[in-house]
Amino acid sequence: MEILKDISIITNSAVDPNELTFNSLKLGDPISSLNENIITGGPFANWYHTNIGITYKVDESENVIEVLLKDELITKLNINQKGQIESHFGGPLSIENKGGYTYYFYPNRSMVLSWKNETNELQGIYIGINTIKETCYSIGDFLDKYFEFKSLEPDTRNWNVKSLKGNKPRYIRLLRLNSFIKAFGLGEELSDFLNYSFVEKLKPESATEIKDDIKQFALSNERLKERWEYDSERLNSPRNYQMIIQQFLRFIEQMNKTLKFNSTWLEASTLTSQYSINKTQNVLKSIDTDALDNIKRILCNLIDPEKRKFTKSQLVNNFGFPNEDLEAIDMDNY
Repeated sequence: MEILKDISIITNSAVDPNELTFNSLKLGDPISSLNENIITGGPFANWYHTNIGITYKVDESENVIEVLLKDELITKLNINQKGQIESHFGGPLSIENKGGYTYYFYPNRSMVLSWKNETNELQGIYIGINTIKETCYSIGDFLDKYFEFKSLEPDTRNWNVKSLKGNKPRYIRLLRLNSFIKAFGLGEELSDFLNYSFVEKLKPESATEIKDDIKQFALSNERLKERWEYDSERLNSPRNYQMIIQQFLRFIEQMNKTLKFNSTWLEASTLTSQYSINKTQNVLKSIDTDALDNIKRILCNLIDPEKRKFTKSQLVNNFGFPNEDLEAIDMDNY
């Protein structure tokens, strides 16, 4: 089934993408089989561009693993508005707005459709081992978003929908954080995370890793060995880990700020400014970021020992996650 002869084939959900040909090439075929005369550039990030409306992505063996259908080729589908996508291709597993585009995911068909919002047109159809993936979030991502939000809005009195309604970038971020709070079972809204009410719900087994780490630390120090015998039973109560959670959160936040110390410089033309940046940056380079990452890992495993991950569509459908394009909102409110 040759795409160049009839591109409407791809709208048929029963068609196996591995049976499709793209100017006689199938997924898995070597790119060397392609007529060199139609190649206009590449490989750029493993993509070969052509003049026939098909771009080919290859793996390390130079075999085709994904194709991008675009330009005059996809205009033959006569899709002129977003609403027509589902009428042509059926309902996607999920839809995401990000980076100025709306993506429609059809994983069972190894397909992603990309709609460019600025020009209001279908930008491309990706088929194969899709480069564009559904956004997926872990508890670590929640913490990153939490620290980001806190740096934008340090006054906790404003951490509510009413106060931030007029500030769309912060408002959307707050709603997203509230969604994370629900998804990871930390409460109903961000205030529940602030008062550490979720600690009471931690199961003893969730503290296994950190308890072993504390034991190793204690037994390596003669002065603390007796203390371990005295305190080990108390560590079966999750509430005893609240102080560690608080300390780790404060420490990670402070270290994030420190590591970004020179990030506010857009340009440093004077000798004195370049000197000061160099001296401070050399100190920052000496910080053991691997050790910092380990602290964050321990914290994440304590808060979410199940190491759960949620796709953006799961959060949208089940936990009220806003699907707006936050990058575009930030640009509009810059």
